[in-house]
Amino acid sequence: MAQQPLNSYKTVTGVVSTTDTEIYKTRTGYTSIVLYAQVANTGVGASVGVGTVTFSHRRELRSQSGITTETTEIIQNALVPPNDALVLLDGRLVLERTALKTDSIRMVGISTATPNTLKYTVSILETLNQ
Repeated sequence: MAQQPLNSYKTVTGVVSTTDTEIYKTRTGYTSIVLYAQVANTGVGASVGVGTVTFSHRRELRSQSGITTETTEIIQNALVPPNDALVLLDGRLVLERTALKTDSIRMVGISTATPNTLKYTVSILETLNQ
């Protein structure tokens, strides 16, 4: 059986959706640290427009009575000017996954440009729980 790596770096990228979307969820057996998160407004020419973005942490808690969800906005409805970027996280964010809780990060945004020109980049360190 192959051993799991102690540390693993991940980069998650994509286009910001107009619906609240999970962009990363901690894997079973790992604790994850979000090292960097940014969103860029990449519109040029006719597709330049202002965008807004909300970046949040979500925790699902399991108990005998069911699953409850807690969402905490890290930055809400922040403006992303055309041809510019916005750092979403100043510092680090630890995400956990145990038998009773699961953490994830989520994002939603709107751009006045068509198509949506808001793109995110998130760097994550996954550490194996021992």
